[in-house]
Amino acid sequence: MKAFKKFLENLVMIAITLVIVFTFVEDLATYLMWDWNIRKVLLFTGFGFDLFFTLEFIFRYTASIAKGDTVEYLVHKRGWVDFVASVPLLLFNSGPTVFFLLSGAAFAGGAGVLNILKVVKAVRVARILRMLRVLKIFRSIKSVDSVMTQRHMTRIISTVVVSVIAVMFFGSLLFSEALIASPAMKVKNSVRGKVVEQIDSSLKEGESLSRILNTRTDILLVKNNGKSVFSRFTDSQYERDFGPGDYQYEYRNKTEVFFDLRYQNAEEALPGMLLLLTIVFTVVVLMLFYSPHFAMTISDPVFVMLKGMKEKNYNLEVDIPGRYKKDDIFRLSAEYNDKFLTLKARENEENSEGESVLKLEDLGDLSSLLG
Repeated sequence: MKAFKKFLENLVMIAITLVIVFTFVEDLATYLMWDWNIRKVLLFTGFGFDLFFTLEFIFRYTASIAKGDTVEYLVHKRGWVDFVASVPLLLFNSGPTVFFLLSGAAFAGGAGVLNILKVVKAVRVARILRMLRVLKIFRSIKSVDSVMTQRHMTRIISTVVVSVIAVMFFGSLLFSEALIASPAMKVKNSVRGKVVEQIDSSLKEGESLSRILNTRTDILLVKNNGKSVFSRFTDSQYERDFGPGDYQYEYRNKTEVFFDLRYQNAEEALPGMLLLLTIVFTVVVLMLFYSPHFAMTISDPVFVMLKGMKEKNYNLEVDIPGRYKKDDIFRLSAEYNDKFLTLKARENEENSEGESVLKLEDLGDLSSLLG
């Protein structure tokens, strides 16, 4: 059982590392407008990660119910992180996406639904919280061996990351709602609608579309009465470069127009990449710089004083940095160095003298008996 548990922990840790890299690559693929086949593989991969972590959460949650420590798991062992970083993503993000892809349902015209799903993608950044388990790899840092340091670092990192994610998620939600109702978005949709009306009018009057097509480079395809009258790319290029969500569909009367959304999606992907890099950088900086500082100023002095009180022959003084000597912990350490260690040394010396006297008397008694 212990071997299986260790195997599961190692497997989860590997998956955590991979999913963090994957989250960045997924946004990078959108930003660089990679081939649709590659991005489709990434979508299925994301579904696989979400399914794996959802099953992991169900397994751990079920085990906590069996042990009767559900609250302990959900609160103190951060089971809520396991839930947030798995179940919502599977139900509202990768799950519906894979369903539509497998069922062959068209996304065209479903821009509103896609925008909602993009907002839910903000939760994906919560996966970064799973890096807290990667504390185990920092064994080379002395402070990580301290239970108190681990707990405080986990709390600090959790607070920072959760705060950033909360601002990002709710900000994205509010921004998306505001964006949909914003004058700029209404103007953009209105402009696209007017472009379709202009194209429809030009086709009815038998005019050339070259002027409109030259000024609107985001127009991909124009159809009239079900027949294609303009196509910017070949069918093979559409199949290779475009997927659901990469275009917007508009129509007026019998005229249908498809608009390119890839550049808009690329702009939306950039903040996600920057945010993910910011969080990773923040976690690494806290681990590499603040963690040793916490150990030097808190856990190391406590460790020395505790060991000095428990072990008879341990007389090491607490090293007190000059710039921190007014801190409460080092004021206590000064009392420990000056008073406790002095009394301890005196007591050890008296005990040592007492033992020496007894030994000399014993030797005298022994010599008289032998004499």
